[in-house]
Parts: sequence; structure tokens; C-alpha cells
Amino acid sequence: MNAVPTHETRPERRARAAWALRALLVVVATGASIAAWVYGLPAALDLRNWFYPVRWRELDASPLAFVLGALVPLLLVIVWRAARARRHVVALALLVGTSLAAQTASLLLVGPELETALERFEGGHGDFLRAAHAARERRLRDLLAAYPEEAEAGTFSNFGKSKPPGTFALYAWIEREGRTGPARTLLAPLRRLADRRPRLRTHPEAVAAAIVAFPVITSLVVIPIVLLGWALSGRSAPGYAAAVLWATCPAVLVVTHHADGSWYALLATTACALAALGGRTRRAWISGCGGLVLALGIWSSYGLLPVLALALGAQGAAVLAVTRSGARLALIRAVARQAIAFVLGLATGIAALVEGGVFPQPLEGYRTAMRYHTLWKMEYVGGVWGLTGGLELWMWVGFPLLALMLVAIATSARDLRSRSSRVVAALGAAFVAVHVVVMLVAGSNESARLWLFQVPIVAAIAGLGLARVRGGSSLLALAVLAQLALVPITRAWQPW
Repeated sequence: MNAVPTHETRPERRARAAWALRALLVVVATGASIAAWVYGLPAALDLRNWFYPVRWRELDASPLAFVLGALVPLLLVIVWRAARARRHVVALALLVGTSLAAQTASLLLVGPELETALERFEGGHGDFLRAAHAARERRLRDLLAAYPEEAEAGTFSNFGKSKPPGTFALYAWIEREGRTGPARTLLAPLRRLADRRPRLRTHPEAVAAAIVAFPVITSLVVIPIVLLGWALSGRSAPGYAAAVLWATCPAVLVVTHHADGSWYALLATTACALAALGGRTRRAWISGCGGLVLALGIWSSYGLLPVLALALGAQGAAVLAVTRSGARLALIRAVARQAIAFVLGLATGIAALVEGGVFPQPLEGYRTAMRYHTLWKMEYVGGVWGLTGGLELWMWVGFPLLALMLVAIATSARDLRSRSSRVVAALGAAFVAVHVVVMLVAGSNESARLWLFQVPIVAAIAGLGLARVRGGSSLLALAVLAQLALVPITRAWQPW
């Protein structure tokens, strides 16, 4: 009996071609990332503001790194199945655990004794931890109330002038938790590792607590990412896809143990997610809560000021997702109402921190921080230096995620008749505008660390784009494998 011939329809051929094109793009982007690390970007070593010279760092991987690394894809499959079964509590808990496993595997790539984590606390922002330990007998509220004077006196280390009070408060909390009985018992092996290093010997409990705290906070970022994806699409799949891309992103797994990729990213993403959720549900109080969260973010880092524009962009995109086509007046009213609620929440939060005495002289603090930033970067800030800073960010993030984001924006912009296309295009336009402005105005070296708060938005755009492609889950799997493959070479070719 002759087989019945099958003929693909034109939409089916287009869908298969779209999948194949994206798969090829991910593969090519992965190869480009590897080549960029191995051979160096053109003239990269001649740029005085480059993050770090691209150089070989020999890996001394612990066998446990490969065990945990091999478990990550398996765990992500379980997460995906739980999410599809709408077991969201289980899925999110597993996703947080998977993120922790991936971070641990990355740390163990350079040795079994967590050398890179310990090195982070020997200098740089690790000075905040040392300062918190030195001031442990003083009342934290009094220190925050006199923050400008204490920063000028050097109480908060060399970096005190570059940050508002919230960052020191975070390190002080970690230092205090490290001295509690349960933490001392549970973290004894880490404390012994810290005690071997002269610069950490004065506060090994604090270092041990910080080694655990920062990865845990980084892992929690997946929760607001999933919420952001739902607020923008009304579906859980795009949010989970975005969270998986964040959890396996090379920059997130390599540039560790800083507030930038943990506390700042958590606050920034939560603010954007609540703003978008308020926009989708038309509930102003939720948008206002997003503003309150951003107030905590700005209290922690002036570098999170651009999140205001990102949050309003996500909010506008979410309003667009639930507004029928042609209802322009209703759209404008809804966007304005939710934006006002968000800004009022932000203003209320800042005012409460100022009136509460823990955010003294915020405007003068901002000017001081910007002067410090410019001097620290030897005035190589903005303009062409900002553009190279952007290039640096994408080297660490990895070209596969960049490619997925750009394809999502481009394909959505070509077909604005679809509501989902308009949402992706709107969010993409907001992100690109903010990203370019930040590059041109304040960009410089170390952008791979300083701009980690932008990565969840990049992942959200990519996740929304994958959700619009037939076979998006297999593309996501390919992207995850590509990102995980880039982690060892990213870590090997620079000193983190």
C-alpha cells in the first residue's frame, strides 16, 4: 500500500525555517563568543578602560564542578515539567536550587577551595565587609544617619563615597548574620578557608556568610523574572524561559559575590515585575509597591536610577498586552495612571528613607558618587568609552543571549499587528533606549559587573521571543547548553 504523501503548508515551512534560523544563530553566536575570548576582540588590549586584559587563567577544576554542572540541565528539565504542570511552587524552588548549583559549579571550576570567592573579599567591595566588622559595636542606624561624614572619614572603606547607605547596610546585615550561632556552626568549613588568608583573618565569619549569601540572593532573582514574564504575556512559559536564561548566563555565573548581580539585580527586577503586574491588572497599588522597591534600590546604588525607565517601559508593555487594538485613549489613560502610581511609590519610599534618617543628603550623595566614579575611571566615562563598556558587557553575558534578544525585537518590529509582537517591540525599544543612553552618558569599564541588573530584562525579551516560535523549548535548551559551554572559557580567560 502506497504511503499517503504529506505536504507542508506555507505556515509550517515558515515556522520550521524560523526555528532553523534561530538555532543556527545561537550556534554561530556561541562560536563568536569563544573566538572573542580566545583571540581577543580587535584592539581590545589597547583600550585603557577595558575591564580586564583578556588573558589565560589556568583552571584547576574540582570534580564536583563537573558533577554539579552535569546536573544543571537535568534539573532544568524537571523545572520545565513542573512549570507545565502548573506546580509553580515546586518549579520555582527547584529553579532557585538549580541556580545555586550552577553558581557553585562555576566557582569550583578554578579550584576546590573557592579561591575566586575569597579573592573577591580580599579587596574591592569586600572592604565593605571589613568595615562592617570593624564597626560592629556601633549602632547601625547611627552609622547610616551620619553616612556622609562617616564616608568622608573612611569608616566605610575606600568605596563608601561611591554608594548610598543601603549597600553598607547589606554588608552589615551579612556580617551580623555570620556571627550568629547557627551560621558559625553551619559555615565552619568556609570560615576555616577564610581564616587561612591574612586579609580575611580578622572577620572569617563574615566572609563565610557572604560566600553563601550572595549566591542565594542571585538565585532568588529567578522569582521576579518569572513574574515579569507572566505580567507581560499572561503565560508562565516566557517567564520561566527568561529565568532559565538568567540562571545559566555566563556573566551571572562568573562575575559573582558582588551586590551588582545579586541584591541590585533582585531589587531592579522586582521593581520592574511589580510595575508590569500593576500595568496588566490595572491595580495602581501594585505599581506603587514597585516604586517602593525601586526606592530601596536607589538607596542601595545610584546606578539603579535607569531602572525607573526600564520599569515604566515594562509597565507600558504590560498595559499594551491587555488593551484592545485601537483603544488609544484607554491605553494612554491606563499607562498614565500606572506610571503616576509607580512614581508616587518611588517618591514615597525615598521620602520615608530620608525622613527616617537612614538616607541623609541623597542629592549631595549622588553628586559625590558621580565624582568618585569619574575619578575612579580616570575620566574615561561615556561617549566612545561607554560604547566599549557596552561591548564588554556583551562579552561576559555571551553573544547567544544577545542574538536571541535582537532577533526577538527585530521580528516583533516587523509585525506589529499582533499584540504579542507589540509587547516585545515596546519592551525592546525601552531597553535599547535605556541601554544606549546609559552607555553614552555613564558607560565605562567594569560594565560587565555594573550592568548586571539589565540582564533580566534582556532575558525577558529573549524568553518572550522564544515563546512566539514553534519549537521554542528546544531552542531554549540549545541556548542553555550554549551558555553553559561558555562558562568555563569565560572564567578561564579572565581573573574572576
